[in-house]
Amino acid sequence: MQTPDDWQALGAAGGVLGGIATAIASAVWAFRKVWRNDRVADAEAAGAVGSFDQLYKLLDDKDDTIKDLRDALKTANQRADDAFKERNEAVKEQGAQQVRVETLTDQVRLLQDRVRALEAQIAQLMDVLKHAQHS
Repeated sequence: MQTPDDWQALGAAGGVLGGIATAIASAVWAFRKVWRNDRVADAEAAGAVGSFDQLYKLLDDKDDTIKDLRDALKTANQRADDAFKERNEAVKEQGAQQVRVETLTDQVRLLQDRVRALEAQIAQLMDVLKHAQHS
C-alpha cells in the first residue's frame, strides 16, 4: 500500500521529469522552428548567428519557466505536507476523543448499575419497614 509520502515522492519525481521533458521538447521545437526559418529565408552567416541567439534566448526563457515550475512544485509539496500533518493530528485527536467517550460511557453504565442496586436495596428496606409496621 502506498503511503502519502510515497505519493509525494512520485509527484515530485513526476513534476521534475515532466518539467525536463517539457524543456527538451520545447528546445527541440524551437530549434526546428529556427532551423526552418533559416532554411526558408536562405539566411547568411550573420543570420545564423542571430538564430542561435534566438535559440539561446528561448532556452533561457525555458530555464526560467522550469525554475518557476520547480518553485511552484516545492510550494505545492510543502502545502501537501502541511495538510497531511494537520490531517494526522486531527486523526490522533479524534482517536483520543473516542477513547474519552468510551471511558465516559463505561462510567455511566457503572453508575446506572449502582443506581439500580441502590434502588433494589431501598425497595427491600421499604418492604422490611412495611412488615415491621404491620407486626
